[in-house]
Amino acid sequence: MQHHAFARPGRFFRGNLHTHSTVSDGALEAAEALARRCAEVGAFVALAHSEWNGLMPEDGRSIAAADAVEIYNHGCHVECDRGFGIALYDTLLAEGWRLTACATDDAHFHGPDHFGGWVMRPTHPSPCWLR
Repeated sequence: MQHHAFARPGRFFRGNLHTHSTVSDGALEAAEALARRCAEVGAFVALAHSEWNGLMPEDGRSIAAADAVEIYNHGCHVECDRGFGIALYDTLLAEGWRLTACATDDAHFHGPDHFGGWVMRPTHPSPCWLR
């Protein structure tokens, strides 16, 4: 179902910054298949939880549809001090990947895991704001 905001005139960007595959507690199998599905409908795809999940550069390389790396996850940071993704981001950038960085709350509201990571966009984004 398409949200009514996307039916208005103008150009909108949308993204799901926190979806899980069966590698963690999600229902869909392969992370790459999930990423491709998201990209096909126009969403941008972020590699999340890289430090918490122990993602290695080869894991990041396997998600060709990725647009971004979550470089900070506030929930992972406050709960287990593993909320950064700078190493994966830096490695992929050095290899020539063209990626954006993002930060998220991963808020569950069971503790102080909210309002610590933000995604911001300009009020009037330029055509090249993403990618």
